This record gives sequence, structure tokens and C-alpha cells, in this order.
Amino acid sequence: MNGDRPQHPAWPEGFPFPGLPQPSPDDRVHGGPPPRDKRRSRALGQDIVGNMMGQICAWDDQQSPDAETLVAFLKAYDFAEAAVPNIDISNPLIDPFAGVASAFLPGELLQSLEVLAVLQWGHDGVSKQVVMNLPASQVVKVPMAGTYARAASKLTCKYFPRVQDAAIAGSDVFHYLNANPNVRNNIFNNAQSPLLNPSVGYSANLPTTPIHVDGIIAKGSVSVATGGSSDRSARACRRFYGSVPTEAAAYPGAGALVFCPVAFGASAVMLATNPANFVPPKDPAANPTLSPLSFAMVDHAGNFVGQQPANQFVPLIANCQSIVVYNTAANGAENPFTLIYDLGL
Repeated sequence: MNGDRPQHPAWPEGFPFPGLPQPSPDDRVHGGPPPRDKRRSRALGQDIVGNMMGQICAWDDQQSPDAETLVAFLKAYDFAEAAVPNIDISNPLIDPFAGVASAFLPGELLQSLEVLAVLQWGHDGVSKQVVMNLPASQVVKVPMAGTYARAASKLTCKYFPRVQDAAIAGSDVFHYLNANPNVRNNIFNNAQSPLLNPSVGYSANLPTTPIHVDGIIAKGSVSVATGGSSDRSARACRRFYGSVPTEAAAYPGAGALVFCPVAFGASAVMLATNPANFVPPKDPAANPTLSPLSFAMVDHAGNFVGQQPANQFVPLIANCQSIVVYNTAANGAENPFTLIYDLGL
């Protein structure tokens, strides 16, 4: 043997042994760092809890001069999948996705955790970044082009405290996160913002059971499911959760206007809400009929574009700054809704 190389004509002196990382002369003498991990794909995965940031996966092809077609498969595991070791899934009291009452929310709403993913990808020194939701157990597919990609994860609360503002023409007005729409959007789209800390929406009983996240970033192409999902069930989406309060009459002239943030990078939005005149089964004796909800889009100039239909995707208007959700009939109880933003990937 001659150093790290066998004595063989195929590997003469001065040439590295194929596949074996070669330490430098200084490393041999001084015991320097181990050879760099040169794998392009690193599927990491991590158990996350509280306000920590967890690694999901990464891709780095430093040798390629051209952008490649990449696809990321990202997943947050459901509690029932037992992806976190030494956790008793038969005990519902430790389910991190379980709903709990919070003094920051109306009594009808239960607080729970949401998993966010921060995806960054780039090529030739330029990078892009989006924040999306990872619903429990769903595999989210994200096709992209580049030579670098990285995904990390963070927890947040499902519902944020709702703040009431001065009424407008007889209608109650509310906002989430911040009254200034630009500040509101910056908070919502920054996973590290203190106001997205999971504890913000919990007055007690913040879950401490870890949630496992992992993923794969690979070179190639991928098909996205079609059909009843309208191609969006497996795509990158950002979700905002809110609710319309009890209102004796409908907008305009009464009712409620609820101002919500817009996801950066989104191309379309859907207001997912209860169907017309839905009666929640929690308390049938009270019979609180919920109003059908609709929404309007507001641009930076203050122009309103409504009335937009619920439960179908609608392209965002140019320069959309806010989404305003409102009730179209008398609303008998707290009426939850979800804004689902298609990030166009």
C-alpha cells in the first residue's frame, strides 16, 4: 500500500482512488475536518416542537452549470402514523394536532397547530423562497428548476387573535395580525416572525409532542394529480384560517368585514367555507344557522373587486393587498373559513 491507494497500474502515484474523498496533507498531519459530504441530495428530516426550526431536505449540485428540473416531496406526519419514536399514539391527550380552548379565541373555535414549510431554491447566485403549509399526512409536490434547493419547517398556531376596528357604514370591521395591510402581509409571509410563534394563539395547553417532518428533493419530473382536486391537492399552498363573528344582518349596511393577509407568490385564492345555511352539529338544539360567506379583493389603490364566489379558486387581481371576507346573510354563530392560496408552483 502507498498511502490511501493500492499499488495498481490503474491508480498511479498522484491520482486519487475513485470514489474515495482525499484528505489534504495538512489533514493527515493535523487531523483536520473529515472530507466534505459531496452528495447532491441530503434527506434530513427532524422532529420539531415549539418554536424550533426543523430541517426537511436539501439539494446542492455545485458541479452543474445549468439549472436542472427538480421536484420536492415534503411531508408532515400525522400523529397516528407514529413517525416519532417512543410516543403512545393510543393516548389522545398527547396528540399535537388536537384542538384546545383558548382565551384568545371565540368560544366556538378550538386552537391547534399548523406546520409551515419554508422552501428556498436557486441557480447561479439567485434564489427564491416561499412559505407553504404542510397539512398532516399529505405529501406536497413542488416542481422547480435550479441547482440548489432547501426546505425547512416551523410550527405555528391555526388561528390568530382577531381585532375589531371602527365600523364602516354600519358594518363591523375586523383584522388579523396588523391593521396595516403591508405589515400584515409581511408578518404572514415571514415564518420567523414572532407573531407566527405557535404560542401566540394559545392561552394554555400548548402541545409539546414532537411532529416529524421530512422530504426528498430529486432531479427529474413529476406528475401532479388531476381530477376533482383541480390539480391543487398535492401542490404548494399557503393557508390562512379565520372566522366571521355572529351577525344579525348581512353586509352591506351591517354584517362584518374581516380583513385577511395575502400570501406572497400566490396566483389564485379559494375561500373554503361552510355551504349555504349550514347548521353545525355541535349544538343542534341551539340551531345556529351559518351564513354563506363571500369575499372581495383589495389592491394597493384601495379598489374593491367582489363579490367573489366561495369554494372555488379565483385568480388574484393585480397588486392584491388584502382579502376581505364577509357574511351575505344573518350569521347565527362563529363561522370559520380558510383562505387557500395557490403558490403557482
